Amino acid sequence: MRVRLIAAISCVLATCFVMREAASSSSAFAEKISGSGEVRLTGWAKLRGELMIYADRESMDRASKFPHCISGVFRSQAAMHLSEYDGQVVTVTGVLYRYSELPDEQRPLLRRKVLADSVVPNFCFGANVLLIQTIKLKSDSHMSPQTSAREVTR
Repeated sequence: MRVRLIAAISCVLATCFVMREAASSSSAFAEKISGSGEVRLTGWAKLRGELMIYADRESMDRASKFPHCISGVFRSQAAMHLSEYDGQVVTVTGVLYRYSELPDEQRPLLRRKVLADSVVPNFCFGANVLLIQTIKLKSDSHMSPQTSAREVTR
């Protein structure tokens, strides 16, 4: 009986620790994307007309919005092939911009915001968006060394 109690208490403590770590990681992510200037982020990538970076896998699976997600684009993104990053853990560097201060695309029928020649849909609905300068797949035990070493700089 005592062994079961100790095992149950150990499980509860481990669960609390994991939840606390995830919450602090998520709050650190939110703090970074709410700031200004250059930033380096590691998170889960989702490609949907823009590259959305999520704080954690759960946020990506639930399609959470800001502050668990930031919308990012590359300079002249239309010419890039980004599908290999979709659903993967990535590390990105870039510069944060206020979405509301971006210029509108020059189209009479549809007003969209533009950053560095790329349309920014801002599906994360955040105050800031990210102009991504570099992206690389994060090393993981499930990835080969060749995959984890690949990096794109624009």
